[in-house]
Amino acid sequence: MFRVFRQDEPSGPRPAGGAEPEWLGELLSSLEEAEPEEDRNLYCFVCGEAVTRIDKRISVQGTHQHTCTNPAGYVYKIGCFEEAEGCQQAGEPTEEFTWFAGYTWRFAFCGSCRTHLGWIYEGGTKAPEVFFGLILNRLVSGRQNFPSTS
Repeated sequence: MFRVFRQDEPSGPRPAGGAEPEWLGELLSSLEEAEPEEDRNLYCFVCGEAVTRIDKRISVQGTHQHTCTNPAGYVYKIGCFEEAEGCQQAGEPTEEFTWFAGYTWRFAFCGSCRTHLGWIYEGGTKAPEVFFGLILNRLVSGRQNFPSTS
């Protein structure tokens, strides 16, 4: 059986390999910088479709960004967003292995290419009642950062 970490555990999950990759640091920095209104979207890293907007970031349990480990041992760095219009939901809501106590979760996929981008959390007794936990390394902050297929 795998250990499941909750964000409020003092030992907390640690990112595999220590320091975060350079590209992830750049994405996180870009989220903090003021950007022109026309390029505040965050895009799917596979197909380049808009998923959410930087101004839809929210804080859940005291922070926007969380590091979480699933039962199989995979470590995810996720960001919380109040909306992700580019996502579709799949699966039945479940409380099993939830990273946010009091919330059920379902999978969130890119509405265009169906790439797994994170989870939608619902049913919280505190605000927000619904939010998206999106995997930060599966989002790009601008079309210029989109990987070319040519």
